[in-house]
Amino acid sequence: MSNIRVILRNIFSNWAAYFVSVVIGLVLSPIVVHSLGNNLYGIWTIIVSFSGYYGLVNFGITPSISYYLSHYYARGDVEQINRVASTAQTTLTLLSLLVLLIALPLAFWGGSVFSIEPQHAEEFTWAVLIMALTFVLGFLFAVYQSFFVVLQRYDLRNAVQISTDILRALLIFLALKNGYKIITISLITCACSLATYSLYALIISRMYPKLHLRIAYSGRQTLGMIMNYGIFALLGELARQILFYSSAILIGIFLNTAMVTFFAIAGNLIDYARNFLGTMTRVFFPVAAQSHSRAEYDNLQTLFFEGTKYSFLITILIVVGFITMGEQFIVLWMGPEYSKSYRVLFILSISYIPFFLSSTSNQVMMGMKQVAFMAKINAMAAFVSIAVSILLIQDFGIEGVAIGTMAALFVNSWFVIKRCMNLLEIPLKLFVGRVVLGPILSVVPVLIAGMCFRTISYAESWQKFVIQVGIMACIFLLTAGFVCIDKEFRTRLLRAVFPG
Repeated sequence: MSNIRVILRNIFSNWAAYFVSVVIGLVLSPIVVHSLGNNLYGIWTIIVSFSGYYGLVNFGITPSISYYLSHYYARGDVEQINRVASTAQTTLTLLSLLVLLIALPLAFWGGSVFSIEPQHAEEFTWAVLIMALTFVLGFLFAVYQSFFVVLQRYDLRNAVQISTDILRALLIFLALKNGYKIITISLITCACSLATYSLYALIISRMYPKLHLRIAYSGRQTLGMIMNYGIFALLGELARQILFYSSAILIGIFLNTAMVTFFAIAGNLIDYARNFLGTMTRVFFPVAAQSHSRAEYDNLQTLFFEGTKYSFLITILIVVGFITMGEQFIVLWMGPEYSKSYRVLFILSISYIPFFLSSTSNQVMMGMKQVAFMAKINAMAAFVSIAVSILLIQDFGIEGVAIGTMAALFVNSWFVIKRCMNLLEIPLKLFVGRVVLGPILSVVPVLIAGMCFRTISYAESWQKFVIQVGIMACIFLLTAGFVCIDKEFRTRLLRAVFPG
């Protein structure tokens, strides 16, 4: 497997970037809301939300080029690297024109669709066009972004991202303080994105000077290869979006919008945990792709065992925290009237245990080019989620929707883990013994401590809550250090962190 120091460097840099983005969001959001007012902030939210759908025009090319560039990089095939990169660059440039064509009618006629007030119509038009241009920049520089994955230099990419994110937040704060509105925010976002991508291109050009993007290197056969992977990646991602984000729509249709809020409070906490895990397991994809390209199945097995074990160890602690301390947190955070959201959080926490367990398997499967299988499984899980939710929502309300998510995630995770173990020839008994047992035993004392706090010493203040969480974290570190983390891995970990 790739050097553990490289993997840890990438994981911790991803966590740093994620932490900075969360802090910026928490600090900047109320400033933006109060500065723009409800109407303009609503308009800005619509523009940003709609911008996310431009990604569908990508047709899955971005994950596809990450796979094929990693594949040919592992083989040292510079000619194929330039063919894939140039074909992707040419295709994405043409698709960026499609993004602009989609944005034009939204900019000029979207105001009437979304009932934009006349005094804000011009701001809406310009902001839509500028944000579309911002998204186009992502298309034009996608190859350079993918190369950070190929070279496994997430740390450099995150360093640039953190710097420009902080700069963007400061510029937006100053703009709002001086009375500027959404057009200026759009321009700042676009300018900072251009600066980010330009730095990406500069860094990659210096790190991998063999990269040459030429239209002449583009080919129909290479495009077909890219699209074959990309279409399934796109379908799989669409199914995942339905699985994770259809709950609010179903609740709004069958119940009422007020119930959406109670579900969303629990759902947002789960999203934070899922995104946190994603920043860790995403670094396994290039490792898996390059090991698979070299037919290094021992490395793939090691990645599967260690990646699954330690990602599961971290995330199951979060799950136990949600189960034991979730209600206290929701009451302190949102108020006692939202305590019913805890029932949803409890169900979702149980639901996500197998999903967290399968996260490394997802990345290994994508690295082994099992993208078509993943698309089918994600589609099946999305169908199960919607069907079970509709079946239970009338009798069980939002808890029924949470149970629908549970059923879907159990189905999805089982098939993904089973398929991955079959490909790597790993028996179920060995998987349970090496991966599952240790993390579960490590969190049992934490679970007991949390339940004692919940029943005997309920946290009614933030101070008490933080102290209790701190105690649980210390217990976890002690038990995990001796129960789950073996001596050999502790030695490798210490050498990676302190190489001297």
